Amino acid sequence: LVVLPVRAQISFNGGGANGGAIIVGNSTSACNASTEGAIYWDGGCFQGCDGTSWECINGACDNAPHSFTFTDVAGASTSTLYESSIVQIDGMDGGCNAIISVSGDGSPEWRLCSNAGCSSEIQTWTSSNSSQDAQGNYLQIRTTSATTTSVSHMVTANVGNTSNVWTVSTTITGSCGASPTIGDTCADGTVYAGITPDGNVPMYIARCDIGMSWSGSACTGTRSGLPWNDGNTTGLADTGQSDNGAGEVQTAALITIDSDTNTAGTQPHQAAQACADLNVHGHSDWYLPAPDEIDVIYENLYDGVPLDNNPDPVISGFASSGYSTSKENQYYRDDYIQFSFSLGWGNGSYKSDPSYVRCARQD
Repeated sequence: LVVLPVRAQISFNGGGANGGAIIVGNSTSACNASTEGAIYWDGGCFQGCDGTSWECINGACDNAPHSFTFTDVAGASTSTLYESSIVQIDGMDGGCNAIISVSGDGSPEWRLCSNAGCSSEIQTWTSSNSSQDAQGNYLQIRTTSATTTSVSHMVTANVGNTSNVWTVSTTITGSCGASPTIGDTCADGTVYAGITPDGNVPMYIARCDIGMSWSGSACTGTRSGLPWNDGNTTGLADTGQSDNGAGEVQTAALITIDSDTNTAGTQPHQAAQACADLNVHGHSDWYLPAPDEIDVIYENLYDGVPLDNNPDPVISGFASSGYSTSKENQYYRDDYIQFSFSLGWGNGSYKSDPSYVRCARQD
């Protein structure tokens, strides 16, 4: 009886340049032309050296596919379901099953198809692991993008012991490109003001207040002081008080609502109407910002430093007086708008009092 030590090799004729070998126990040897034909047990399967790499030997069944790659997605919209490119799985033995699985961010799923367009499914969309004959068939994965910008969701797809990581990245895209800085003047002339809480998307503002125009180097003319209503009355408009961040929605409502029930006809909400009528920088989809949006604009002016105390604004052209917003005051809705900013302080203003107006838009 001969007892072989662990990792002992038994040489025999044939195989690589130095003959094949049987290795007892886990191997630490490199697989190359010199060790071609060697086999060992790795605790899960017998591995064989083909002269280049160790491969699992499962009888005559090769269930290790060639590498595959999905095309990453950049500039994805937030909270959106994205499907990957469709890749063909090859390099395996037909009829030799392998476990297919996905893991990662955004509740990923996978499907296996018999054609390149995935019009014929072998396995419908699933998040569960499944043993499949993938050779020559087509794999696709999907996931939901992040809820905020500049976040990457990563999904790992596995076919047997081969895997690929697919990335879906939400990045700021739009008039100012993929990575604008607060205060950047975009190619269309608008100014990037930050991320609006209304959908967490890029928000842009006009270069100048209502009543002024851009000369090429500065805002010229006289700012218009406009009342929130028609300047004569108070009264409740009720544009959807629960949606504080949606200046775009509130403006659309205000321009259809009568601001003066004491006067015949429909009297305008002047501040909102001025933004709805604005056509500048090649855009006509301007709106009166909501309080949450005005807050974002103010915080981005000087990073929270009151206007009169900082001579070098990041976003220029604002006065140190109050600006209209689209929402009525939470407690005194008949008489006041909820918020305007003046020297960094939020306050209520009478609806009939004139305030300055800076309009905003989204891509």
